[in-house]
Amino acid sequence: MAQRGEDDEERLRKAQMKRLQEMQKAQELESQKREVARRFLTDSAYGRLMNVRLSSHELYDQVINLIVAMAQNRRIDEGNGKMTEEQLIGVLGKLTTKREPTMEFKHK
Repeated sequence: MAQRGEDDEERLRKAQMKRLQEMQKAQELESQKREVARRFLTDSAYGRLMNVRLSSHELYDQVINLIVAMAQNRRIDEGNGKMTEEQLIGVLGKLTTKREPTMEFKHK
């Protein structure tokens, strides 16, 4: 019986370690995303993106991925060419606009 209790404790300890490692990886990834945003966005645009992060994490991820792609394609650079809040609002508008459903009538 004592052996079984030790096995359960060992499994529990391993599960806790695995979960801790996953949480650390998630924190590192989030830290990298924020660093990218800081590098390529003005302060006001960064603030708006952090608000987006609070309300919609999926949209936040899409915007970060888009910023990375734009930086890789040299459409924005780290120097003076940071993305402004107005530009970010435009990007957010494009990513969030939903198509209006259309109805088609067929006349006989």
